[in-house]
Amino acid sequence: MGSKIKVWARNSLGDKFYDQGKYVYNIFAGLLKPLPDFIVIGAQKAGSTSLYHYLTLHPQIYSASLKEILFFDYNYSNGLGWYRTHFPLACRFNQRAITGEASPDYLYHPHAAERIASILPDIKLIVLLRNPVDRAISHYWWEVKDDFENLGIKEAFKNEEQRIGEEKEQVLRDKNYYSYAHEHFSYLDRGKYADQLKVYFKYFEQNKILVLNSERFFKNTQEVYDRVVNFLGLNPYTLPSKKPQNVGQNKKETDPELREELKSFFNPYNQELYQMLSTDFGW
Repeated sequence: MGSKIKVWARNSLGDKFYDQGKYVYNIFAGLLKPLPDFIVIGAQKAGSTSLYHYLTLHPQIYSASLKEILFFDYNYSNGLGWYRTHFPLACRFNQRAITGEASPDYLYHPHAAERIASILPDIKLIVLLRNPVDRAISHYWWEVKDDFENLGIKEAFKNEEQRIGEEKEQVLRDKNYYSYAHEHFSYLDRGKYADQLKVYFKYFEQNKILVLNSERFFKNTQEVYDRVVNFLGLNPYTLPSKKPQNVGQNKKETDPELREELKSFFNPYNQELYQMLSTDFGW
């Protein structure tokens, strides 16, 4: 046998080689596999890993091959067939089963809502919102841990607008533009939840979007889980007694003065969110 033939495939995260047999299989499998029934769209560093893990424990939910497929933001150019390959064929043969994914960048990415609506107009969307002060701090230390950030925390927050301002405008103008800064350094901007939800409410009825409080999820996991299961139209299910995973708790001490500055910064955005949802999260 000669060496295996390779085909060249391109995605927005880089160039990768795929074995031809696997590539052809994926094309045909993508025609048969289902699209998701639900998506956890965000927010980043707000508990989506835990929620998705618990959802996949439910006997009526089949897991995607990846929790974060990132199709509607960074991999959209790969096409719908590529997206389908990540979902289980078994859902085609079990009418009571559903499948879904969790890509927390979808809430923040300015084109994700329109893209989701164009392909999945009846999808059910789940949003976890965490205190934006804690979310921003957790996000910063996450970037530091992964060697994406080399500025101090105060300097990073202070320079955010300068770092992402023009990049954000370019992302808005060009649907195919990828911005490293916009993805990694948007610590404060991602916490302006009302602005992001407005975009989704433009494309989806409010009864298609379930907005949850992360702190309540961490504290009363089964109670919040029951709300999600009911929202998805599934049978009740009792979770194993485990604590949420990868909740991104801020283990490093943060300057109290900085926290107060962040609290003041986010206050008007939080008030707008509370008014929009008719719910006060107490942030």
